[in-house]
This record gives sequence, structure tokens and C-alpha cells, in this order.
Amino acid sequence: MNMSKTTNLVIPNRRRIIKEAEFSNREDLRSVEMPNSVSVIRENAFWHCVNLKTVRFSSQLKTIAPFAFADCYKLKDLILPEGLESIGDAAFFKCFELDYIIVPYSVKTIGEDAFGMCQKLRRILIPKKATVSENAFRESPQCEIMYYEDDWDDWDDSDDQIPTKYICDVGDDDDFEWITDKKKKYVSSDFLKAVLYDENERKPGNAHPVNSDDDGFELGEGNVPCYILYILQDHYKLIVEEAELIQQIKKSIDKYILGSKTVSELVEKVIDDVLDAMPDEALPFTRSCKSKYEIKDGVGIIPKGTKVIEELSFNHCTNLKSVVIPNSVIEIGNAAFNGCVRLNKIVIPNSIKKIGTDAFCGCISLESVIIPESVTEIEDGTFSRCTGLTDIHFPNSLTRIGNAAFDECTSLTSAILPQSLKVIDAAAFEGSGLTEIVLPDSVESVDEEAFDCRDLESIYVSPKKVKYFKKILPEYYEDLIEPLPEDYDY
Repeated sequence: MNMSKTTNLVIPNRRRIIKEAEFSNREDLRSVEMPNSVSVIRENAFWHCVNLKTVRFSSQLKTIAPFAFADCYKLKDLILPEGLESIGDAAFFKCFELDYIIVPYSVKTIGEDAFGMCQKLRRILIPKKATVSENAFRESPQCEIMYYEDDWDDWDDSDDQIPTKYICDVGDDDDFEWITDKKKKYVSSDFLKAVLYDENERKPGNAHPVNSDDDGFELGEGNVPCYILYILQDHYKLIVEEAELIQQIKKSIDKYILGSKTVSELVEKVIDDVLDAMPDEALPFTRSCKSKYEIKDGVGIIPKGTKVIEELSFNHCTNLKSVVIPNSVIEIGNAAFNGCVRLNKIVIPNSIKKIGTDAFCGCISLESVIIPESVTEIEDGTFSRCTGLTDIHFPNSLTRIGNAAFDECTSLTSAILPQSLKVIDAAAFEGSGLTEIVLPDSVESVDEEAFDCRDLESIYVSPKKVKYFKKILPEYYEDLIEPLPEDYDY
């Protein structure tokens, strides 16, 4: 990429519509951030922005019009917001780098060639109720289309939902709804286990019995038990022999296989059952949860009028999946949600002024966080070891990122730092998945170990600070430091 004309575009607040062709053919655009006021993206709005990689959509977005992002060849990180209703013709046509997409449950229509010629698109999940054009995925040769019926994002209303990270490879759409089929042709436990254990035996006529007492557990790509094993080992870090863990997974599958409506529901039940079956010494966290706040169906409820969520309030509450924070709260205490390994949804209101040390440390299921404008500092270790975190929105009020604030956030590959930022402390992003970072002009101090990241390829800085950063950062970063153009625009 030619960084001499690179722009990270932040669209001003209160904008409701991105106009037709407003940013089309902008080869300088690398990222776009929209305010939550935007509800419509018009035709060709970002057409042929060939270097555009990431877009942070408005949470109020309803319509993506035809050709809105067509020919955005490098667009890769695509998280469509819940509430979106329409994806127009060729909206993402020739977005070659798209890999995996979850279409929100709210989407009603997907137009012709909406994802046409997306050559690397491997999988897309679509709500079954949506109207999808016959040629929506024309010439996207690798694309596997999967349909779902439930609204998994509605955590406040039901505990029968499942985080998107648990959605697994289950073949064609008949297999995905393998028990909800009205004809009930998938009623055999043996057939269902054949579907789960053997990727090549997924048709009723070909399925063979799999005896839970034999060696039917085969570790193969796309194999559902293998996927569960990966989640338990990689995300929950269970300290147990693999053979023992495999046996427990098999027992839990036998226990729930006929009582689950979808494979995803089965996965969640099995994971919960395996965790419950593990001895205390196998868990890297404690089972105890002594929170004074109510946790109902996985949702933490903090009473209205509460001003401070005290330190350790939900410490290691492994049954906590989401939390409702009222606007009266001004502070989240130290380690308030430390070790909440199943917490995957948190909305931090604008009333919050301080988030304490280690507040969300070890929340491995947390994927996205928006820090409100009322916060000026991210304290030490606040999001340390949030290994599932992929998206973080920093406020324009932020002045400091503390020690190990995002340490070991291995899924975090990029970050847009605000112009208000002045200090980045030691190990702030150490061990994270960052591949590149742009340091804004406002930065006055960066600790030499702030970006000790294995995959880091580029550190972009203001031309007038190249010498400064080369001086304070270790020698092995020298070749990574590159100057931004004088007219670089946030």
C-alpha cells in the first residue's frame, strides 16, 4: 500500500446518510468509522476504494444500497450490525478479501451479486427468513452458505442463544437444522453422531452408526467434537489430559444430542456440561461467584441508582454472559469482571468516567468493546488476556493507555488510536495480534515494550517524530517505523 496518501476516515456525528458516490474512488482510504446516527449508505458511496480494509458501521444502520462497497478489493473485516435490513445489489461485489460473514438476523433482503466475485469468501451465515437473490453469491467459488433460524444476539431475552464464536462447520443447511426439520427425518442418534463425527457421512442414505464406546472420535477439519475440543483447550485453557477431555466430550454429546435443536445449541450445552464435570484443579479459574448483584439466566443485573460497581463485584463469575449497566454508574471498580470467561456482551454507558485496573482481565469470550467519550484513561491490565477481543473503539477523549492494558489480546490485529492520546505505557499491547499501528501526533511517550508483538509489521508515525520514536523504541523496531504524510487525516 502506498502510505503517502493513506486516510483513516471518521465521519462526523449526527450524519444520517452517506450520500451517493460521496467517497467513491478514494484510493487513499484505509479505514472508515461511522457514527451511530448513520442509517443509510447510498449507491456507490465507497465504490472502488481499492485500499479500504476496515469499516466500523453505525449501530443504527438500516440500508446498504447497491454498489456501496463494490470493488473494495482489500475489504476484509466486515461486521454487519444487528438492525440492518437491506443489502443491495452488488453491495460488496469484488470484495476479494472477504473471508467469513455473519448476516444479522434483522436482514430482510440480499440483492443480486451482493457478494458476487468474492473469491476468498469461505462461509456466510444467513437468517433463514431473509429473501436472498438467486445470484447473490455469483462467482464466489469457495463460499459455503449456511442458514439459521434463531436470533443469537438477543441475550437479554433468552439464555438459549449462542455466541457467534461457537458457530461451527456443519455442512449444508439441512444438517445445520438437523433436528428442527418438519419431516423429522433426522431422528436417529446414530445418524446424528455420524453427522458430527464424520464430515463425509452427512446424508441419511450414507450415514453409518457411530458407537460411543469405540474410536468414533476422529479429529478432522470441520469435525464438531474437534471444534469443541479446540474451544475448551484454546479459550478455556483446561488443565487436563487430552484423552480424558475427549472422553468427557463424547459423554456430553451422548447426553444432549437428541435434545438440541441445532448443532450450535448442542455445542453450547456440551461445553457447559464438560466445564461442570471438570475437577477444580483442571480449571484455570475458580467456580465461586460471590457477587452481591443478581445474575439471572446469565445476565448480570445492576440496580438503577448504583454509582460504583465495586472491585471484584463479579470476580470469576463463570456463569455471567452479559450485563446491564444503568446510566447512573460512573465507575467500574478494579477487577470488577475479572475472569468472567463467558462474558461476551457488555455495553458501557456514557456516564462511566473510570474503568479500573484489571476490570475485564481474562474475559476470553469478549469480542467487541466501545469505550465511551467520558473515559480519559484505560488503566493497567483493563483488558489483559481478552483473547477473543477483535474490535476496540477508543474515545477521542483518551489520553493514556496503561501498563498491559491489552496484553495477550491475541485476536486484536489492528487498532485506531485517537488524536487525544498522549501516553502508551509498558506492555500496553504486548503479546497482542497487532500487525500494524498508527501513532497519532498527540503521542508524547511510548514505553519501549509497549508493542512487543510477534506479528507487528509496521509502526506509522508523524514525519516529525520518526527520529524520536526510533530513539525510544528498541532497535528491532527501527525497520518497522514509517513516516505518515504531512496531510494524514484522521
